[in-house]
Amino acid sequence: AYAPVIGWLREAYPELFDHPALAERLAVYDALWELTQLMNYPAAHPRDTAGRLAAILAGRAPWKAMLAI
Repeated sequence: AYAPVIGWLREAYPELFDHPALAERLAVYDALWELTQLMNYPAAHPRDTAGRLAAILAGRAPWKAMLAI
């Protein structure tokens, strides 16, 4: 669903993807977002914020496959 957007961004703003620590940088942003969401969604919510955060911390963030990192 987001794959075309990633391609468009990469074409329009290649410097964004050339960051030497892109995966680590995105993981920090993603983890911060999930921590913020923990304040809004209870642990048992179907969104599974805690599970998403655990995946990020374990290096299994879903966006990694889209960026081929």
